[in-house]
Amino acid sequence: MFLVKLILGIFKGLTRLILSLLSVVLLAALFLWWANSRTSSFAEPYLYDQVAKVPYTRVALVPGTSAYRAGGGDNPYFTYRIEAAAALYKARRIRIILVSGDNGNKEYNEPLAMQKALIAKGVPKANIVLDYAGFRTLDTVIRCRDVFGQNRVVFISQPFQNARAVYIGRHNQMDIIAFNAGEPQSYAGSFTQVREWMARGRMMLDVHLLNTAPRFLGEQVPLPR
Repeated sequence: MFLVKLILGIFKGLTRLILSLLSVVLLAALFLWWANSRTSSFAEPYLYDQVAKVPYTRVALVPGTSAYRAGGGDNPYFTYRIEAAAALYKARRIRIILVSGDNGNKEYNEPLAMQKALIAKGVPKANIVLDYAGFRTLDTVIRCRDVFGQNRVVFISQPFQNARAVYIGRHNQMDIIAFNAGEPQSYAGSFTQVREWMARGRMMLDVHLLNTAPRFLGEQVPLPR
């Protein structure tokens, strides 16, 4: 009889534990769904797909990514961002391009790679400014305001990151819009989509709960006229 009661007690305990874990997983899933939906709906009015419809904005902000895929070959996310920035420059919708990315070590330099690619597309070097501490979207956007003194910018990236950048910027008193660069077909249904849902959940905590600041700030850097 004692053994039966012990087994029943263990079973009830495990049941409660499983139900608690399922509740946590469900709440987390609901939070991520809400964060994704809220970000997309909030940002949608500020996203542009056509060069001619982008209002003139002196400064463009381009976030970094690797120029090459991990397995070799060009990274289409990088290529499409460079093409979009060059197109806006040539159409005179922007004048200064602030490229912001990771330069965590000497062997990896996203801003320099973006500068070289933009120059190859016909953008003058004098019109390109490098930010070496754009380690993630929040850092890139807030440093644009606090280090480079820009409250009004057009962010240039793929739509999923644009929505997040607009949400961050506009909840930090920035007049930010975004231009949608081309999006690789592999994005749909890929791990990138799952990662983006997680990033939006973290962003909501950063913006509304933790008031997270960039990893590095520093002295202000004036942009060319």
